Amino acid sequence: MAFTAEKEALVVDSWNAIKADAGELGLKFFLRIFEITPSASGLFPFLRDSSMPLDKNPKLKRHAMSVFSMTCDSAVQLQRIGKVIVRDTTVRKLGATHTKAGVSNEHFEVMKYALLETIKEGVPHMWSDKMKGAWSKAYDKLVAAIKEEMKPIPRALQATGFTEAEEDFVLGSWNVMKENAATLGLNFFLRIFEIAPSASSLFSFLRDSRVSLDQNPKLKRHAMTVFSMTCDAAVQLHTLGKVMVKDATLTKLGHVHSMAGITQEHFEVMRFALLDTIKEAVPHMWCPEMRNAWAKAYDKLTEAIQEEMKTPGDSTIVKYKMSSPKFTEEKEALVLDSWNTMQSDVPNLGLKFFLRIFEIAPSTVGLFSFLRNADVPLHKNPKLKRHAMIVFSMTCDSATQLRRAGKVVVKETSIEKLGNTHFKAGLMTEHFELTRYALLETIKEAVPYMWSPQMKNAWAEAFDNLAAAIREAMRAYPSL
Repeated sequence: MAFTAEKEALVVDSWNAIKADAGELGLKFFLRIFEITPSASGLFPFLRDSSMPLDKNPKLKRHAMSVFSMTCDSAVQLQRIGKVIVRDTTVRKLGATHTKAGVSNEHFEVMKYALLETIKEGVPHMWSDKMKGAWSKAYDKLVAAIKEEMKPIPRALQATGFTEAEEDFVLGSWNVMKENAATLGLNFFLRIFEIAPSASSLFSFLRDSRVSLDQNPKLKRHAMTVFSMTCDAAVQLHTLGKVMVKDATLTKLGHVHSMAGITQEHFEVMRFALLDTIKEAVPHMWCPEMRNAWAKAYDKLTEAIQEEMKTPGDSTIVKYKMSSPKFTEEKEALVLDSWNTMQSDVPNLGLKFFLRIFEIAPSTVGLFSFLRNADVPLHKNPKLKRHAMIVFSMTCDSATQLRRAGKVVVKETSIEKLGNTHFKAGLMTEHFELTRYALLETIKEAVPYMWSPQMKNAWAEAFDNLAAAIREAMRAYPSL
């Protein structure tokens, strides 16, 4: 659907009304982003080691005003120019910057929500569903253009250092090995465990297994997947100009390896085992040049995974360690009083809680198998209603028991099961953060007359303890 003259008028009129306050609104825009996903502040080098409050930081103020103005200016020009234009930079440069920072789809969604809320606050007398739709459309066009530049670059612009000759060595040997990937994958992992027996304990499905490693069906499947993924990534390196992995993302691999506690030593053992396995598989082709080509490809993959293990999103896992000092009686009372008030309206509040999550980050709908192909509107979906009520009740019940039990307790399930479920769904720090934000906003809306900074802190601390317990349980399910 085109960006019409009517949409343009709505955007232009509202931008003209708020332009003079761009500095203040830009800061509010960014503070709202950080309120929803605190870890996003780690995407900005000038904020990482700063001890200055965000709302006082001069670098953030300048950056926020610049980004807010650029975003709004881009929207204003969309209908007239017919394409996305950004001032003081280029879309290509924005794509490179966002790629380097590790910006994900969830980040773009949170930014959209924060932008719309900020503009709504700036022009409450003008705001309408049509204006919201116009700004949404303009933002989506800008993001689509940025994402397009975040895609793999053409071969002419590649600079991986992985040559065509090296590609030929890797491709030729992989074509020979491919049909035997299952056996070679198992050999690869058995070689790892021979060098470092303790590595088997990194895999939950091996810890208490009495089946010998070479007969273990779960290990066989996993080994074939990892071996094939590693080799496929090597084969594509020269052509794509960057590391690509099938059936996964580098972000997820980084998260998984980080959660499992993988160290540099583990990567080195895997490298040795991989090269030895390939050498054994194609002895007639093996030579120093082939060895170097595979080693280089593996190192590129490892570097990419390790870079994702350092991302700001994962570094904030410390945020979810058990809170200290202990959950006090005063905090318990604040949680208990508000929960007692809300309890009779749990089905409605649970649904509001989830709809708020989906409003902020629509892509999270895809985390739920029962929603992926559903043709029922979210607010009418009976499965979502049931699930939302259960999760909201469990979260709140856990909060009320925290001080008395002295630990996180969840009803009708276990922390271990929650860890498994959340791990399989691929939940990241950003998901926990926006869930936290949605929970606090839902409770605030439910008990406005009771709400206070102290109550907000009590509920936030209780949620952080629950999130910490789930994240700890997720560590038991590495999938290297």
